[in-house]
Amino acid sequence: MIKRTFQCTVCGTEFPATKTKGMTHIGHVKHMYCFKCKTTQPCVQTDVEGTGAKLGVTKWKRKSSQ
Repeated sequence: MIKRTFQCTVCGTEFPATKTKGMTHIGHVKHMYCFKCKTTQPCVQTDVEGTGAKLGVTKWKRKSSQ
């Protein structure tokens, strides 16, 4: 299971989300319920567990299919 960190684009609250298959890139936008805004908001992925990557520093890249 992959742990990802998302940040609400409205209030800036950060919260974790898990994923069982595949991997999404940093900067990925997901619409999630924000407990602070009390509504569904677009949230931006800022971190992926195990990669050490952070938004604006390093971007995760897929391996070439060649």
